[in-house]
Amino acid sequence: MQTIFDDVQALRNTVNHSSHHARLFDVHRKALRDTTAGQKRFLDLFVAMTSRLFSGKKGEASVDRSIQFVAGYIPYVQTKRASTLCM
Repeated sequence: MQTIFDDVQALRNTVNHSSHHARLFDVHRKALRDTTAGQKRFLDLFVAMTSRLFSGKKGEASVDRSIQFVAGYIPYVQTKRASTLCM
């Protein structure tokens, strides 16, 4: 998961966010298939990765891209879940 967040911060734009959303969703799905401990590890790591964003300076491009990535991941998951339930 850390490599996904590192990749998002290194980008010059947000064009590739959808591919990174897909990568994070795969990690997320694997954690959900795992035990409760696996789910907790995913959530703990996700919170840790997003918490790092708050230590950045306001207006810093890499922080702004990461926040946009996290904000875009939530609707991505909801769409994926909806499409999975409809099948």
